[in-house]
Amino acid sequence: MEYVKELFYEFDFLTKKPMTIQNYDRILKRLDHRMTSCLFRYGGAEKFLVLGYTPFELKEIGDWSSSKIPEIYALELMRTGVGKRDF
Repeated sequence: MEYVKELFYEFDFLTKKPMTIQNYDRILKRLDHRMTSCLFRYGGAEKFLVLGYTPFELKEIGDWSSSKIPEIYALELMRTGVGKRDF
């Protein structure tokens, strides 16, 4: 729990600045060095490519609604036992 508090105060979420992808990546990297915002942004990219979006458009808009890649990441952590931490 202290680790989460440290992250909260280090990044000062109460500022008026918007959360950028770079800051979000820094927070995720502090939690686990293998995580990036791409895990959350591009999970449903295949669906949008089929609908006619270009790779450039997908890069710009991202896909924050899909949980496919984070679920695969979580299953991989549990399979290897890396994700087990004592908080």
